[in-house]
Amino acid sequence: MLELFLQPESWMILATLFTLEVVLGVDNIVFISVLCERLPVHQQKMARNLGITLAVAARIVLVFSISWVMSLTEPLLTIAETVFTGRDLIMIGGGAFLLAKSLKELWMWLTHNEEHNASTVRAGITLVLLQIVAVDAVFSMDSVITAVGMTDEIPLMVAAILA
Repeated sequence: MLELFLQPESWMILATLFTLEVVLGVDNIVFISVLCERLPVHQQKMARNLGITLAVAARIVLVFSISWVMSLTEPLLTIAETVFTGRDLIMIGGGAFLLAKSLKELWMWLTHNEEHNASTVRAGITLVLLQIVAVDAVFSMDSVITAVGMTDEIPLMVAAILA
């Protein structure tokens, strides 16, 4: 496996994947920060660090499972002559989750709903960490799918995530 990292082609793939992770990962960091701000000040740093660690772990699990998701091409559902596969349903579900979560956050920000903020703080660090993992998994789909399209070398994909 070490010889994989000694090949110039691997360096180019790794550099490209790393750049992709940085560019597409900015939204993840912003969202983690927004969620952690809802916690008491003494829990925010720990939640941010643990949230990023869990998000990285979730992304690595996603790398290992994405080839299975992408292979779900059997028609499962037909609505008005439109065929949906397992892959389509997973992508639609993830997109709907992101849309709902974003709209909820935007609404709370625009209305400054103090009742919502108080209940979020009471929900605690566990709920925030679960939200971080769920949102990161959905946000990461685009970069992981691109990575799988670039190379079939999982060690390179994992190295780009960890870099």
